[in-house]
Amino acid sequence: MQEHTNIKGRQGGFTLIESLLALVILAIVVIAFVSGLGTGAKASLIANEQATAESLARSQIELIKNANYSATYAALQPPPTWSISTNVGVAPNSTIDALQEVNVSISHSGKQVLSVSAYKGNR
Repeated sequence: MQEHTNIKGRQGGFTLIESLLALVILAIVVIAFVSGLGTGAKASLIANEQATAESLARSQIELIKNANYSATYAALQPPPTWSISTNVGVAPNSTIDALQEVNVSISHSGKQVLSVSAYKGNR
């Protein structure tokens, strides 16, 4: 910033307006930074929730695919606050009864996060 010279020839510091303007600019930068941190943290939590749900769904489908052909299958024990719902039925438009459609839904704290379908054949 530039130093100002008053009428009597003495040099002064910053004016009140310049100081207030600098504080306003600093406040805007700080608010933007803090807002960005909050958004980043929320995005990280959502990504972590999605990754956990995908892992649970993949594990449940693999458990079913590796089990003997049946009308019902065992379910994984999910971590606390998570739940796994499995629905097994005859595959739609299937001309044989040896093809099952497996639907797995993953919920976290009562909110559905992911739902996937797979097929299992009687080998």
